[in-house]
Amino acid sequence: MGTLRHLAAVCALILGAAGAGAAEPRSPKADPKVVGGVPALSISDAVPVAEGDSGTTGADFTITLSPASGSPVTVQADTADGTATLADGDYVQVLGQTVVFNPGETSKIVTVNIIGDSQIELDETFSLNLSNPIGATILDGAGLGTIVNDDFGGVQSPGELVHDSKEIVELNSQGGFPRPRFWRIDQPAYRSWEVVVDAVTGDVAAGLSLSRLDSDGITVLQNGIPVSGGSAVALRFKNTTGFPVGNQYIRAVANGCVACDQSDTVRIRAYDTTYRISRFNNSATQITLLVVSNSTDLPVAGMASFFRASDGVHLADLQFTLAPRATQVFNTATVPGLGGVAGSVEVMTDGPFGALTGKAVAVEPATGFTFDTAMVPRAASTHMVPRDN
Repeated sequence: MGTLRHLAAVCALILGAAGAGAAEPRSPKADPKVVGGVPALSISDAVPVAEGDSGTTGADFTITLSPASGSPVTVQADTADGTATLADGDYVQVLGQTVVFNPGETSKIVTVNIIGDSQIELDETFSLNLSNPIGATILDGAGLGTIVNDDFGGVQSPGELVHDSKEIVELNSQGGFPRPRFWRIDQPAYRSWEVVVDAVTGDVAAGLSLSRLDSDGITVLQNGIPVSGGSAVALRFKNTTGFPVGNQYIRAVANGCVACDQSDTVRIRAYDTTYRISRFNNSATQITLLVVSNSTDLPVAGMASFFRASDGVHLADLQFTLAPRATQVFNTATVPGLGGVAGSVEVMTDGPFGALTGKAVAVEPATGFTFDTAMVPRAASTHMVPRDN
C-alpha cells in the first residue's frame, strides 16, 4: 500500500509540472488594418506620370478597404497642392469626390488628370487626401502624386551637326522616363543631308527614334527610317529652296529607355549628301549631257540645280528618280533656261551618302569631241552607312 501511495504522489507531481509549463491558448493576432474592429481605408501613391506636351494624362490612386464590409462605406477624396499647383495649371482639381465601397468591395481607383505643357521644369508633386469616412476609419489617408518633367534642354541647349560630324552620346533616362537629345542643323540652299544614329549599346535599341523638328522644337517634320537591317535609323532630306534653313533641329530618343544610364549610348553622324559638277557648257556649239547612276538597291530621288558661271544665278532645276542600280542620261540643252549658257551643277538626293556617281559630258556635235567633268561628293572620312541602304 505504501508503494502505491508513493507512485500516486510521483504521478501527481509530474502531471502538475506538465500543467504548469503548458502554453495558454492565444487569441488570433489582430489585423493591423482593422482599427477598433472597424474596417480601415488606405490610399496608395500614384505611379509617377510624365506630363506630356498637351492634353491630360491620368494619375491613378488606389484606395483599399480592409477587410471588406457588409455595409456601404464612403470616404471623401480631395487634391492638395505640393510643388505642383492648381495656379500653375499642373493638374485638374479633385474636390469633395465621394468614393463608395459597396458591400464586399475592397478597392477603388481615383484618377487625377495631369495637364501637359512644354515648359522645362523640375519634377513636381501633389497629394490626394482622404477624409470624412463613414463605416470605416482611415489608416493611411495621404497619397503622393508625382508629375515627371518630360521637357528637357531641347532647343535651349542643342548640339550642332555639320558635315562629317561624329559624336557618341548618352541617351540616359531621367526620372524613369526617356531623355531626348537635340542638335541644330544648318541647311544651305540647294543642299541635301543624311543623319544616322547607330552603334547602339545597352538598352537604347528599344524604341530608338530619330526625328527632324521645326523651329519650335516640337513639331515633327520627318521621322527616320530603319537602315542596315539592325537598330540604325536614318533621316534623309533636301533643302530645294533658294534660301538657307537654319532653324530646324534633330532629335534622338530611346523611347524604351526607362532605366538607362551613361553606359547606354548611340553614335550620331551627319553628312552633306550634295554632289557638285564644276562645269556644264551649252554655249556656242556645245551641249552637255548629265549622266547619273544609282549604286544602291533602293530607288533614289534627286534634283540637279544649275547655276550661271558668270554670277552664280540659279537658272533651272531638273528632277529625277533612279531605280535601284539604274543610270539615266539627260540632255541639259533641252531643259528650259539652260540653252546657250554655261555654269555649274549641284545635285541633291534623298539617298545615303555616296549613293550616286555621275558626270557631265560636254559634246561638240560637229567634231564628236567630248569633255568629261566628274560629279563629286563632299570629302568625308567615311561613308555614313553601307552603300546598299
